Amino acid sequence: MAASDGPQGLRGWIVTACLASAPLVDKYRPRTLADIRGQDDAVKALRLFLESPTSRGFIFEGATGTGKTSAAFALARELGVDLENDEFGGLHTVASGEQTAETVRNLVRCLSYWPMTGSGWRVAIVNEADIITPGAAHCWLDVLENLPNRTVVVFTTNNVQTMPTRFRDRCEVVSFASSYMLLKEQADAFITEIWQRETGGTETPRLDDLTGVVEDGEVSFRRLLQKLQPYVRAGKAPESVAPAVAAAKRAWETRRKNGGKS
Repeated sequence: MAASDGPQGLRGWIVTACLASAPLVDKYRPRTLADIRGQDDAVKALRLFLESPTSRGFIFEGATGTGKTSAAFALARELGVDLENDEFGGLHTVASGEQTAETVRNLVRCLSYWPMTGSGWRVAIVNEADIITPGAAHCWLDVLENLPNRTVVVFTTNNVQTMPTRFRDRCEVVSFASSYMLLKEQADAFITEIWQRETGGTETPRLDDLTGVVEDGEVSFRRLLQKLQPYVRAGKAPESVAPAVAAAKRAWETRRKNGGKS
């Protein structure tokens, strides 16, 4: 790097170098709604909201690793919240298991203050909101009907049905897909994009080659990145398990037709 590049050039080079060596789960974490994979319906709903945003409560529900929290941060960013400055920029977060009546009251108090930086929008992200005390749930009932101007609260949960009905009725529920049948094509395209970008190789793994990504018929993009990491590091795709799976299915079908005899 030339000396004339100055501090800004040096900082940019450092950021680029860090990203290049970062784990895939960090490097490919969605930053905008356009980056979110496999969630076309959820992204469409959020884009419609952004066309004419008003103070609102959302519940993002779906399996772990489908992009709920990333979508919440992306929504905040597109509203003009300054994520780098946390509360001073309008971003408030509540970690899982920390939702008590006192936490809610403190959060509401903070949401009434105008941010020092950013667009003026305030976004509160409450993770794993189904882990909530009865006192906190009661507090939210009034808060969600009287949110401060330019305020959005996003609750994330793996199962919206575990949340009180009156709580759910005060929010817009946005569902995040996890079905293998729905996501396989987009997951394979994502793997191909990452593999070619990271290794330059053309023998791309497939979703079915990565053991443990699909559990109970559900796809986690987070697990996908974690399982792909060692193969990217080695620059060698895993042996395809698809032929073996297909052979096992054929053998099972043959045995079934023969009345259980091989």
